[in-house]
Order: sequence, then structure tokens, then C-alpha cells
Amino acid sequence: MLSHLQWLEINDLILLINRTEDLKMMRLYFLDAVRLILPYDKAVFYLFTEEENGSITLKEPVFKNLSTEAVKEYERLINSDVMGRRVMNLRRTTEYRSSDLIQPVQSAAGDFFTKNNIFWYSGIVMADKDILLGEVIFYRSRDKNDFSDTDLEILNILKDHFTLRLSREKDKCLTVGRVNPLTALGLTERECEITELIMRKFSIEEISDKLVISPYTTKKHINHIYCKLHVKNRLQLLDVVRNCKITN
Repeated sequence: MLSHLQWLEINDLILLINRTEDLKMMRLYFLDAVRLILPYDKAVFYLFTEEENGSITLKEPVFKNLSTEAVKEYERLINSDVMGRRVMNLRRTTEYRSSDLIQPVQSAAGDFFTKNNIFWYSGIVMADKDILLGEVIFYRSRDKNDFSDTDLEILNILKDHFTLRLSREKDKCLTVGRVNPLTALGLTERECEITELIMRKFSIEEISDKLVISPYTTKKHINHIYCKLHVKNRLQLLDVVRNCKITN
């Protein structure tokens, strides 16, 4: 059972995951902050891109106490099905630890562990609708304890928050190369996002839930949108947005 202090730290981590706008900085901050409740020796947080042939490219890794060479070697290992791929093949968001995985010991994985002083590992594979999004992995040396049930409980609580955040980032990437016409009206990326949800008739509460922000923050954004577009209500906003999209 998690303690009160652990829950406080978890709540702080959830806020960090959802409110740090820069994805790379969010992952770096997370690796630093999570050590307070989940100690580790080394860690890495990858984003995934999957090719049509099934090979996985690890994008923009951020890591602690690992060399760049070790990070690159891990990519080669998962594509050779030596380690990690069995969890990924589930294609769903899953927390795991190495001692629970039934897999043969293979020399390539053994070499990787030995060279990097790794004995235990645990982490989260994140996926949405069968699409792999990313993975965070924590490593411990042989002289440390295995990851506990409490550690897995913490990862289980955090996993869906990571999936939601990375899924939102994936949706943003799909629009790369297409400039949102609303930015021509002076709106920020977050204001464009909120405007699109207003167009879809989301309420303030629904917008707040979807973007994981408070209703107060949502109202503040909407006020800024109204001021920038010189409108007083949703109907006027809808007219301005429709006209903007028609002309673009």
C-alpha cells in the first residue's frame, strides 16, 4: 500500500507529465523527479517510430548514467528480439519488470547487461491503438534489490498518463507540415487546440478533462482567444474561425 508521501510525489509527477509543454524536458524532469520514490542506477526514456517492416526506431532518447553507445546498442537489441520486444509485441501500455519475464538468456543481452553493470530492469511500454509510442526503462545493478511490487504499482499508476501525453504528441505530429490557419490570427498552439475543441462543441469541463488543465485555466485561455479575435461569445468565434478556414 502506498504511503501518503508517495501519493503526493505521484500527484506531482502526474502534473509534470501533463503540464510540461516541451516533451524532451518533461522526460528529463521526470527521470530526475521519479528517483524520490523509485530509486534506480540508470534510466532511459525513448520515443518510438515503427517502420512498415516492423523495425523500431528509437527517437530522441533522454537518459541518466548511460553512455550514448549503450543507448544505441539497446536499439539494435530490441530489433533483434533479444530483449524488450516481447513486451512490445503486446502493443498495449504495460508496466513490467525483468524478473517477471519468461525469456531465455541470450549472449547479446548478457553482454549488454554486463558491460553496463545491469542486473535488474523495469519500465513501461506505451502504446495507443496498437501503435507503439515510447518506453521508459529503469536499471539497477546486481548489488541492489529487484524492483518491488510497490515500484510496479507506481508505474501502473503513471502509465496511462504517459500514454495520453504521448498520444497527444503523436496527433500533433500528424499535422506537421500543415500550418494551422488559426495561427495567422495570432493564436498560440494551445489556444488553437482549445478553439478546435470549441468548434466541436466541447464544454469548458470537457476541454479541461481532455487537456488535463483546470477549468480556471481553460476559461483564461478562452478569454485570451476572445480578446485576440475581437469576439464576445462562442457564436461570433465560430463565424471568425469558419471564415478563416474558408479563406485558407
